[in-house]
Amino acid sequence: MAVGFIWGIGAGVLAIAAGGFIADGLSRSVKRKQVVVSMLSDGWSSKIRMVLMRGIPPLSGISRRLLRIEAVSGSASRAKTMLEEVGYGSKRTSLVSLLVATVFGSFLLTTLVSSSAVFGVASGCIVVICVGGYIKNRSDRTTSRMREGIPEVIRCMQTCFKSGQSLLQTLRYTSSEIGGPLGRIFAIAADRLGVGDTTRSALSVLRQYPDVPELSFVAVALDVQHQTGGSIVPVLESARESVEGELELMRTLRVQTAQAKLSATIVTVMPFVLMALFSLMSPDFLSPFFESWQGLFMLALALVMQIAGVVSVRRMLRIDVS
Repeated sequence: MAVGFIWGIGAGVLAIAAGGFIADGLSRSVKRKQVVVSMLSDGWSSKIRMVLMRGIPPLSGISRRLLRIEAVSGSASRAKTMLEEVGYGSKRTSLVSLLVATVFGSFLLTTLVSSSAVFGVASGCIVVICVGGYIKNRSDRTTSRMREGIPEVIRCMQTCFKSGQSLLQTLRYTSSEIGGPLGRIFAIAADRLGVGDTTRSALSVLRQYPDVPELSFVAVALDVQHQTGGSIVPVLESARESVEGELELMRTLRVQTAQAKLSATIVTVMPFVLMALFSLMSPDFLSPFFESWQGLFMLALALVMQIAGVVSVRRMLRIDVS
């Protein structure tokens, strides 16, 4: 009995010790894994930053030529702004070179897999359309959120000016209360004014966003108030009412054109999707177009009409309430 009791105690102590060693080993293993994951994430983050900044150097010449096209230049600028908002710096030529490399890689890969050059071309076009559409939609959403936040910005500034705060205090309070992209803009203006820049130079930050014209109006009002010393509260109140009316109109137009925009997107993408599917089912379905100059002319005419139709529909659906 006593011997069994002693053996039981010994087994319990050994089990506890073994459990402690196992727990300690697992804890160290988890910590090592966390350190490795952190190192890998930091390494990948630095690699991504380097790639975004450098791009593909051999494609820089092609990128500069493509940037002469207004649509490419606008998309590259939007993508650069989006990356800067999440802490990744880049250049427009680098981003375009990465897109060119991606499209070319997609063309090669899909051509090798499907044994159809038409499928490769269609896949490359789909990549361009999807990337461009994503950048534009993301930029439009960011701009819309910024414009929706302008009335709250004006209310914050009214509260500050009514309580007798200075322009620097008003900018800092607004940046802390609003947050997001608008908060960062006012924080930059406050930092410039805090280090000794002139009021006009500090407020010039608000004029660097043509897609948000309300910011330029606020900058002009603040500059005039600083020079003349008059009361700006009534001006800001009128501006807030005007901005809220414009935003209501913009929401109405957005709702009324949503279905038309979706139809335009489908019409833009569908020809390339059908071309890719037909090329898989019948690799030579476009061969008759390349057997004579009449066929080439018809193919070129169809492509030109597709591009003209897309551009016309986009222009008709463009909303500009600035």
